[in-house]
Amino acid sequence: MAGFDQDFADRLAARFGTAFSQSLALREQHDQGESWRRRPLPDAVLFTESTRAVADLMRLEAPLWCLLAPASRVRP
Repeated sequence: MAGFDQDFADRLAARFGTAFSQSLALREQHDQGESWRRRPLPDAVLFTESTRAVADLMRLEAPLWCLLAPASRVRP
């Protein structure tokens, strides 16, 4: 992945388990937007279900200055 190193990906996977994914299919699915412009694929997708999880992500990400793009979806 160009956006962040494997160590960061490993730390995210350790903290978030299956809520974190680098699968191409999932990254392509989350690349779809309303714009006509093509965007670069995200490096990974993370599903958070609590404020605590978002805070943990921010703590892990802070030293790296990664771009985070929130996508809000309500699950039934």
